[in-house]
Amino acid sequence: MKIFQVHLEGLIDLLSNHLYSSNEVFLRELLQNAMDAITARKLQEPDCTPSVEVSYIHGSEEHPPTLLFEDAGVGLTEEEVQDFLTKIGASIKRRKDLDHHAFIGQFGIGLLSCFMVTRRIVMTTQSVKADYGLEWVGEEDGTYHYKKIAQRNSPGTSVYIQLKAELEHRFSPKRVKELLQHYGGLLNFPIYFQEEGQERVLLNYEHNPLEKEFGDFEQEQEALLEFGLEQFGEHFIAAIPLHLPSGDTKGVAFVRKKAHISGQPADKVYLKGMLVSDKIDNILPRWAFFLKSIVHTNRLQPTASRERFYQNEALTKTRNQLGRIIRNTLMQWQKTQPVILKKVIEAHERSIKEMAEEDDKFFKIVLPYLSFPTTRGRLSLPAIRRINPKIHYIYELETYQQVRSFAGAQDMLIVKTRYDNDMSLINKVRALYPDWDFKEMEVQDIFDQLQLLEPAEKKTVANFLKVAEEELLSLRCDVMIRKFEPTHIPTICYLEPGARLDRTSDLDSDNLPDTWLSLQKKLSVMNLSSQATLCINYRNPTIQRLLNIPSTELMALYIRYLYFQAILLGNYSLTKKELQMFSQGLMEMIDLHEKRSD
Repeated sequence: MKIFQVHLEGLIDLLSNHLYSSNEVFLRELLQNAMDAITARKLQEPDCTPSVEVSYIHGSEEHPPTLLFEDAGVGLTEEEVQDFLTKIGASIKRRKDLDHHAFIGQFGIGLLSCFMVTRRIVMTTQSVKADYGLEWVGEEDGTYHYKKIAQRNSPGTSVYIQLKAELEHRFSPKRVKELLQHYGGLLNFPIYFQEEGQERVLLNYEHNPLEKEFGDFEQEQEALLEFGLEQFGEHFIAAIPLHLPSGDTKGVAFVRKKAHISGQPADKVYLKGMLVSDKIDNILPRWAFFLKSIVHTNRLQPTASRERFYQNEALTKTRNQLGRIIRNTLMQWQKTQPVILKKVIEAHERSIKEMAEEDDKFFKIVLPYLSFPTTRGRLSLPAIRRINPKIHYIYELETYQQVRSFAGAQDMLIVKTRYDNDMSLINKVRALYPDWDFKEMEVQDIFDQLQLLEPAEKKTVANFLKVAEEELLSLRCDVMIRKFEPTHIPTICYLEPGARLDRTSDLDSDNLPDTWLSLQKKLSVMNLSSQATLCINYRNPTIQRLLNIPSTELMALYIRYLYFQAILLGNYSLTKKELQMFSQGLMEMIDLHEKRSD
């Protein structure tokens, strides 16, 4: 009897609780070992056609079920059994006479992962070099033994695993079959599964369009979308084939109908035919979150758990190449499949804008499809330019929100550029198309476009304007009277950025540090100019009635409340001073009413 050169109990805890995400991966490890053995045999016997056979043998009340895992691979010699099954970190894949890039497992712990689900591993094997077999038995206490046995029917390896009784419910025949297909459905050799008393079934995916050539676009899309539905249970808008020139990586990216940048990663990545994970989050560029992909690669390096890839130069290069393929395909669709491209952009405009910002050529292709929020709804920049050769925009969000409703009513076309990367794209248009004319709008620019009063009208409002200016002087608010639509809006109030700061700090002064309050007061003293503008709508019926009020006192109070109303409609809160004036105004109204009653 010989002892493992490692504390096996601690290793099993490491595998199950720290290295692997689930004990289900023992099936993947067995498949990977089988694949590597088959790959090694095919290097020596190119014409051989090996397969993997998995049998599920039902247990009894006393004995749990047994899994029999058989491959027709290269098998192990007695020397290899001693080297590769007793030394953690050793592996047949490290033999100098073999190309290690052809194999997946390079950590020599695959077989030991079975101890997560069993207390004993029984393995029989026969090397293609030998005329006898070997039986190796490993126990979970760290002991093992092996012996020679009679020659097997053919070279290869068989692994017997009796499941732990407490895990029997987790590894039903149906679940084992699902997991084997999940991990190895794309392998290029047959995997058969047979439950005791049932028919033997092939687990490889029958339809694998990644390995096929198609005659036309429609045929390819139909096959790929059907494959995507089968793999993800989701209907997609379109499919983008992914084939790197090196031939080491290929796959397909599916355009989702809905996606969010904060969603969970959902890319399936296979290494040499074996599934690494269906939750890979770094195989595609960050902006490609609107895609779900299936990628098959031969050269990326897996981590020790074989559930992720090392973030190295090879992965970065692959990710960049896949990103270029996606962009190039979308650019090609602009000429060949414009209807599909339009659907893709409409569904995922934010991602498309991110791609466009990084690539001038791609940007020029998709520019006619990209929409921007405006006072007339979402429009593309070329469409806006056809309406107005000079494109007006506002970046400051609060400014845009204050002027949006009445600017649209004046038939002003203004673009909002605050969100996403719209401002960056406008700057990109400026750089690529110098003849395009842009102007960033200030509120005063918009007020200047409002209709002025006629001389006769100015006379009728002279007293009203004087009262308004005197009433709002203490609030540092300018007053102007214009004619604009819609007529139901009596006033519009615009606050300068400094006034917004004052308003915020005033409301939260109890919670602000003394140093900040001191700085804010100094800034207020330095900026004594008007910080607000109240634009009064001459066409508004309420304003027309106020113009004829004989009482100057009552007119002043109404103007004060028009100002308060405009502040609140602009989604601002009243300052402490304004709240005091509000309460005081109510008392003054009551006093005026009592005087009139007397």
